[in-house]
Amino acid sequence: MVQRWLWGQPQGCKVAKLKTVLTFKGYYFRVVESSSLGAGHICLFEPDRGWLFAGQMLVDRHCQKKRDVEGMTRDLKRLISLQPRVVFCSGNGVLKDGLSVLESKIRKLQTGPDREMWNDAWLFGH
Repeated sequence: MVQRWLWGQPQGCKVAKLKTVLTFKGYYFRVVESSSLGAGHICLFEPDRGWLFAGQMLVDRHCQKKRDVEGMTRDLKRLISLQPRVVFCSGNGVLKDGLSVLESKIRKLQTGPDREMWNDAWLFGH
């Protein structure tokens, strides 16, 4: 409400369903749905460079709110199958050991919030 009061009602826009591939200035990105965080959440994967733009998939506060462990595990396994080398995370920055980071997240989800267990992948990625 404060934002609307300060800046007014935002203008509407037309949207279209994303294609399975996006190209931009010579880059090729596969669109990977990650709906466990909510409808419309996607990740982008650049296969030639092994880059994964993970959005909020690895941000703890978003994951704890949703707690769809099965869905998130499924989405993370799908991302692991892409064999990313570098993960760009909206909350954690650039994580250089992509596979280890995603595998660590699965372990964290499966151990539960009371018994969190991270391996050293997060430390190596920074």
